[in-house]
Amino acid sequence: MSNNEEAAAPPSSWLLPRPLRDAGLTLKAAAAVALSIVALVPLMEVEDLVQERQGRQQAVIDEILSIWGGAQGIAGPYLEVPVTRASAGTGARAEMRDTSVIVLPADLNIDVGVQPEVRHRGIFEAVVYVADVTITGSFGGIDSSAFPDGVQTIDWTGAKLRLDVSDARSIRGDVDVFWNDSPVGLQLLAEPTTMPGAGDSLGADITLNRTAAVAGGDGFRIHYVVAGSGQLDLIPSGGSTTAKVLSPWNAPRFDGSFLPSTSDINADGFAATWAVSDYARRFPLAWLDSETTRYCSAMRNSAFGVELVEDVGLYRKTERAVKYGLLFFAVTFLTFLVLEVSSGVRLPLVHYGLVGAALCVFYVLLLSLAEVIGFPAAFAVSAAAVVAQISVFVWAVVRRARAAFVFAALLAAVYVYLYVLLDLEDMALLGGALGLFALLSVAMFALRGIGGVDPENPSSSPQGPP
Repeated sequence: MSNNEEAAAPPSSWLLPRPLRDAGLTLKAAAAVALSIVALVPLMEVEDLVQERQGRQQAVIDEILSIWGGAQGIAGPYLEVPVTRASAGTGARAEMRDTSVIVLPADLNIDVGVQPEVRHRGIFEAVVYVADVTITGSFGGIDSSAFPDGVQTIDWTGAKLRLDVSDARSIRGDVDVFWNDSPVGLQLLAEPTTMPGAGDSLGADITLNRTAAVAGGDGFRIHYVVAGSGQLDLIPSGGSTTAKVLSPWNAPRFDGSFLPSTSDINADGFAATWAVSDYARRFPLAWLDSETTRYCSAMRNSAFGVELVEDVGLYRKTERAVKYGLLFFAVTFLTFLVLEVSSGVRLPLVHYGLVGAALCVFYVLLLSLAEVIGFPAAFAVSAAAVVAQISVFVWAVVRRARAAFVFAALLAAVYVYLYVLLDLEDMALLGGALGLFALLSVAMFALRGIGGVDPENPSSSPQGPP
């Protein structure tokens, strides 16, 4: 930087009486505010573009998931036991009807290993998973006393073991079922499902060993692998239910009626366990088939589970960045005003407009690059490009390297601040409020001399009304 550059005298346009100079700066500040408000129009267009691209991404994701498999619900098996029940009249005039009783296991254990995968289509991607499911438990204490009132006869030899699944097409390979350590082959049934959220029912005819059943000896083990996406729901369809889910995914979201009793989330994934006691469920272990709809609703309300989610999607982050656009324009235009005051260079409004256009282009660059290289890298590249572009422009206008460097450093600091805000999540409102407060404080300090005491004549004071 040369001495001539630092010693350059301000242009004659600024060698005006102080009141006229203050009036010019005030009008310039008002024009900058107006430009900031006008800049909201292209920002709204950018926001619409973000939503349009997000809609396109969701359409591609839905297409992938329709082929791969949707949200999965996992429940234990149940028994469908044929019975004869008196449904009308009393004594010898009672009408006997054939129906069935739904029996849930006395204890249920669900272990799920969730392996996430990322499926790509073009520049878009969808997070899916493959769940390795093992279900164990027992139907202990099955006898007539556990059945609803009015049951006259029980066909123990006609019982059917049933397992409801969300979508049988999503099951990979066979469903391995062992009843009292003996293999059982399940078949797809053309019958209504009982478990909430289920679309298909698998079943097999079994013969209940009544002696073993009463003693609690009828145990089962089921294993299958199913493909799904998004949500994984677990139904506590047992007297007491325990569940454990393991996955290398490190951004789970637990929801439903029960939160995990224990959970461990780290960079290597998560492990969560649930324990639902016999007192927590709001449905019986046995009911008549005609009451299935009623108790299915109760089980649905008792569901719990986990969803594999990204911390914040690139479209959500970009949309949040756009919402801070007004802050960006205010900081940049305020810096231009301070630059005019400190350097003596008068900047026409067209320069403000060009810099505002560059700030708008930042968001378009950010969105287009984020879809290809990810949000963090796209933010760094876009911010660096815009900071370099505006800084070179400022240098070309004022011809002062120090002023251009200070402007570049300030603009870069604002972009760093924005990125921190986008990562704060729950604390973003506090961070934004503190930033606005700091900006207003800087503006007050930088423009304190307009219309106030003349620094060349401190003893003077503004003229008040007569």
